[in-house]
Amino acid sequence: HLENIAITHNLKEKSDKDYSEKLKNIETSISNVIAQEAKTKGYDLVITKSNVLYTNKDITSDIINAVAIAEKPKQKAPAKRQTVKKRR
Repeated sequence: HLENIAITHNLKEKSDKDYSEKLKNIETSISNVIAQEAKTKGYDLVITKSNVLYTNKDITSDIINAVAIAEKPKQKAPAKRQTVKKRR
């Protein structure tokens, strides 16, 4: 019984560590996209919505789109279709 508890504990620790690492990678990726968007669009400061009482400029949708583009898996271009002409 104690062996099963130890195994379960080790699996949970590994799972927690994997989760934390993946979350850190996601946060880093999003931060990099935000920094790039801010530089591209000439923003001096970007802060979270929870820290703002009022603004007339919300770039959240721009960032969501930029992250989606940055994280999109690289896809191979489809092969060009060859057209075969039939002789009559």
